[in-house]
Amino acid sequence: MADLIDDFPEDDPGTGGHNTGGSHKGTLLVIIIGVLVMLLAPLASWLVVKHTINPRRPGLPPREARASGQETILELNSITVNVYGTRATRVLRIQPHLVLSEPRLAERLRDIMPIISDRINTIAATRTLEQLETVEDREALKRDITNEINAMIRDRFSGTVLEVVFSDFLIQ
Repeated sequence: MADLIDDFPEDDPGTGGHNTGGSHKGTLLVIIIGVLVMLLAPLASWLVVKHTINPRRPGLPPREARASGQETILELNSITVNVYGTRATRVLRIQPHLVLSEPRLAERLRDIMPIISDRINTIAATRTLEQLETVEDREALKRDITNEINAMIRDRFSGTVLEVVFSDFLIQ
């Protein structure tokens, strides 16, 4: 029985009852690495988010018209409609932007934004899946929206919608 007790290293009288091998160095190394990970992980995450997300400058409201050369771009809310002929199993989501000929027109169009959104909804909801497949079909949708808005504002305001662009176009 005494032979079994002598085989355990922690009972070695020269070590004071403790195993002094590399275990303290290993534990200390694990603690240091853990602290570094806890400190560096949030910093790395913050840096990644800061450099991948393009925050809007404080001086520009989120839906404000922005001038690009002589043209002005007016961002509209995202629009989601059922694709015609799919029995509400497929939807189209678009994020339209209006390229305007005059900056003053953007201010006037903001007042009638619900009407503009309704017209875009109506036009987009009449498209079948086959009418949204090709690039030419999408360009036709843009032209139809442009023509509809221009017809609506022709007698009311000066300026025109030069074109409609989509920053988001998703059929699901």
